[in-house]
Amino acid sequence: MIRATYTRSKESDSYTLTLTGHAGAAENGQDIICSAASILAYTLAQAAQRMHQSGRLKRKPNIKLEAGNAVVTMRPKGSAHDDVELIYRTIFGGYELLAHNYPQFVETNTSDKA
Repeated sequence: MIRATYTRSKESDSYTLTLTGHAGAAENGQDIICSAASILAYTLAQAAQRMHQSGRLKRKPNIKLEAGNAVVTMRPKGSAHDDVELIYRTIFGGYELLAHNYPQFVETNTSDKA
């Protein structure tokens, strides 16, 4: 089971997507659900790198992309908050679609931290 969690932390002024697990819908390298989940994570990581390169983040994003474990965290500067939130909500919407269509393989969760 892939677990996708979107967290918005007001305390650390950050946005995070965390992925854990494998879908297990097919053999390694043949699993289209894992492929879909992976490309969403890589797309978010690319967006984070571009936001950093354009000077719109407070610091370099935390990006960890490993098999069965991914984390992407951004801490936007004031004027970039809306763009970063839109990026995360769009990517997370992809995970919600996967969870809706393949509930036995993907689950989603959101968390707002003070």
